Amino acid sequence: MDAETFKERYLVYHAKLYRLAFRYMGNREDAEDMVQETYLKLWKQRDNLPEPRSAGAFLSVLLKHLCVDALRKRHDNECRESLTENLQISDGADASDVRLERKEGGRLLMRIIGQLPPQQKQVLLMRDVRGCSVEEIGEIMGLTEVNVRVLLSRARKKMRELYIKKRNL
Repeated sequence: MDAETFKERYLVYHAKLYRLAFRYMGNREDAEDMVQETYLKLWKQRDNLPEPRSAGAFLSVLLKHLCVDALRKRHDNECRESLTENLQISDGADASDVRLERKEGGRLLMRIIGQLPPQQKQVLLMRDVRGCSVEEIGEIMGLTEVNVRVLLSRARKKMRELYIKKRNL
């Protein structure tokens, strides 16, 4: 596919993609980055692309997957940062054995979160770390609100079970 055909077929959806990306990402810069990444990925694969029935729908799905991946990475990083911040203890405020216990508890929590199934982990991080609403999570992940609540409940239950099991060892 040449550049002119690419422009005619796909660039007409830029505004639509931007609005969609903004809903996922929540800010202008990230939304524009996601749109650019969508077009870049599409351009790199232009010679291997099947003829889509609807170029707009095709682009929307591609953008959605890129946004979800980016949000997943962001949430994982935010979770690690949040846990690290919570583990920092002011000097002289606690005894060294209390500090050690808190650090071990934080490490245990990170290992437990890492053991959750990917969807449960993502929903948990989006809800409890980032503070997204159930509706927002559903929209981002393409799930119903009921599915989000079920995944969140299962993630929390699994974390409790794993935490109790590990603490009793």
